This record gives sequence, C-alpha cells and structure tokens, in this order.
Amino acid sequence: MAMLIKVAQDIDSNDVLQFAVRADNSVSYETLNGFFPGLSGLKYKDTNTNAWTCVEIVNKNFEPPHGDTWHSDIIYVPVFGAPAPSIPIQPASSTPIQAAPSIPIPDASSTPTPSVSICAKTFAFDKSQEKV
Repeated sequence: MAMLIKVAQDIDSNDVLQFAVRADNSVSYETLNGFFPGLSGLKYKDTNTNAWTCVEIVNKNFEPPHGDTWHSDIIYVPVFGAPAPSIPIQPASSTPIQAAPSIPIPDASSTPTPSVSICAKTFAFDKSQEKV
C-alpha cells in the first residue's frame, strides 16, 4: 500500500486531503496544483525545531528535503507566490495648478525673419513616349 501525506490549506484546517507518495519518493506537483491552483511550493512545521521547512520541487515533483522521508503524521501546507506589488495611487491635490509664466512673443514686423524660397515646376508627361 502506498504511503499517503496530508495536505491542508493551513495547519489548523479540518479540511485535510491525502495524496499518495510515488515509488520514487515524490508527490506529483501537477496533482497538488489541481487541488491548490497557483501552488508554488509545500512546507511543514518541523516538530523538533518548530520551524517551517520547505519541500523541494525536483523535476516538477515534490521531494522531501535533504533525502529525508515524508511524514504521514504531519500536515503539509501549500505555499503560494506573493502577489505583484500594487502601485499606490495618491489622492488628487486640492491645490490648484499654477499657470506657467507667459513669455512675450516679439512682433513679427520688428524682428527680421529669414525667408525660404520654394520653387515648384510642373513637367508635362507625354504618354506616347512611355517605354514598355
């Protein structure tokens, strides 16, 4: 009979699911992700140190860390990636926007302006001389 591990949304949850450990000592990432969409990892609370320990993903499967074994008497908890940080939107200011100072434009008649001459020429097109 295959070994089963317990996985729940959090360590105090009463909604515990059991998943089979494969013959190669791995648990399918794809299967767990089907029950916990967006799953990026697994962790469990080490009973000796009371610290959280991460379960490694190797070849798209979970394997216990450091060649350890799975523990059927503890609850593994899924880990989800942190959401992308949002950009804070600051409230609009009640202070009116000040107009930029205006710059006087010189009178065109008092300032010499360089001129540009444009020459256009029209050429007649004789269709009878068109080369084929």
